[in-house]
Amino acid sequence: MNLGILSSTRCIAIAFKQEFALAVRTFNIYDVYKSFLNVNVVNTTNPYLSQALKKCLLLGHIEPFVILIGGDEASLRTLKSCWMRAQLQPPPGFRIESIAYHAGHGMSHLDYVISDFIDLSAECN
Repeated sequence: MNLGILSSTRCIAIAFKQEFALAVRTFNIYDVYKSFLNVNVVNTTNPYLSQALKKCLLLGHIEPFVILIGGDEASLRTLKSCWMRAQLQPPPGFRIESIAYHAGHGMSHLDYVISDFIDLSAECN
């Protein structure tokens, strides 16, 4: 793995929301990250997503349940587009609340709300 990305300021922050408490188990943020990877790397509908995640690295976290993922620009762009297409899956027991892309000039939120999109297929007929 290329650790040169650590000197880069490019990262994506993914905020998870715990949907329900799983027994009395406490979560380590690394466990949440590994579960997130496991769910998405096996994604057979989008091989680009699994390739992008294999090139990414956990840079850190912000409590509660916000992970910072670093990687090359193409991999982060793939994650962002998969989020916008609702192809990015959360780990079990969580949902993805929001994603922010950081390119060195502050964070910009990419909250995904289906109602913001207009179905253009009806307009074309």
